[in-house]
Amino acid sequence: MRKILLLVILLIPWPCRAQTASISPPPDLSGWREVSRSRIEVVISESLNIYMGFDIEYVNPVNPNEFIRVITKHRPSIIKGRNAPNDRLISEVVLSRYAERDRAQMTEELFKEADPVICVKWRIKKDPRTGKEIQDGDIETWFRVNSGDWLFNKNQEIRVEFLTEHIDGKLNKNILLGRKYSFAGVYNIFKPSRSDIMLAMEAK
Repeated sequence: MRKILLLVILLIPWPCRAQTASISPPPDLSGWREVSRSRIEVVISESLNIYMGFDIEYVNPVNPNEFIRVITKHRPSIIKGRNAPNDRLISEVVLSRYAERDRAQMTEELFKEADPVICVKWRIKKDPRTGKEIQDGDIETWFRVNSGDWLFNKNQEIRVEFLTEHIDGKLNKNILLGRKYSFAGVYNIFKPSRSDIMLAMEAK
C-alpha cells in the first residue's frame, strides 16, 4: 500500500498565474557561486542510506539578489556507513570503483555524475517600508522531460510527492522510499528499484 503526501517544493511565494509552458534551455551557471548543497536520499537506518540526487542553491556573483536552485539526479546508490559491518556500496547499480572509497569522496563523485532535472530562478529585493527581503519579479522554472528537452514556464508551482511503501512484513508501517516532482503535467521520479530496497533492508 502506498501513501502519498503532497507538498510544494519551494518555500517561495508564487506571485502570478502561470503562463503556457514552452521549450527552452536552462540558464548557464558558469561563474555562479554555490551557496548550499544537500543530498536527496532515503534513510534506511543510521548506517545505511540510498543516495538519489542533490539539491543545490547558487547565487549570481554579479547580482547577489539573484538565485538559482538546481535539483540533480543520479542512479540510486545504496551506501553503508562506517558503523556498518561491511563498509561498502551494496547496490548493483553503482560502479565497483566506488567500493573502497570513503563516503565523502563517493558523494563528490556522484555529484559530478548527476544530471540536472529542475532549475528554478528568482530574485529578491528589500521592501522599502519594512526593510525585509521580498520576491522581485517572476519565478522562472526549467523542468527536464524524458525526451531530454527542458520545459520552461513562469510562476508555476512544482509539487513533490513523498512516496512511501510497505516493504518489511515485520514492521507494521510504511517506509519513505522516494520523491515525485511534478510540473505542468510532467514529472520526474527519484526512487530506487524494489530489488535494491530489499537488498538494503536485508543488509541493515
